[in-house]
Amino acid sequence: MVVVNACIPAINLQRAQLSKGDMSSGSVVVGTVFNKRAVDYGAEGFDFIGTLRGGYGNPFDLKTESGRDLETVLKETAKAALEHSGYSTDPVEGKSLRLDMDLLDFWCDGYTGYKVYASIEAKLVNPANGNVIARKKIDVEKGFALVWGYSQMHEEFDNVINEI
Repeated sequence: MVVVNACIPAINLQRAQLSKGDMSSGSVVVGTVFNKRAVDYGAEGFDFIGTLRGGYGNPFDLKTESGRDLETVLKETAKAALEHSGYSTDPVEGKSLRLDMDLLDFWCDGYTGYKVYASIEAKLVNPANGNVIARKKIDVEKGFALVWGYSQMHEEFDNVINEI
């Protein structure tokens, strides 16, 4: 058990590659990701994403790979989604809107069966006055079991990112 628990893998958080649209819909710049997760459920940093449990239920921190934290991946994901939808993500003086995100939940926990759940509020902001023009809450939940390795866990984390 010690050997298995000592080898908890870091999560890479991969997203699907999207093709770019025709960039005729305007300009939206990806802004800030605000970490609003609860204490002990990720408020400590963007790299802390859950808990895995050993044979007796003893918890081990689950973190992202270096350079693949939630802030980085959510910004990449938002940029790819905007460009796929035909928005330029290059700033245009006086014309660009800004997409900010509140990270409300993103956590994995369980024992024999695990759940990865995420809750993000995307906000389209007018940078000239700070007014929120539109907002959309995105909730995603995926489940998996750890049976013969960690591949199912990696796959479900990627599925959560892609659904976001």
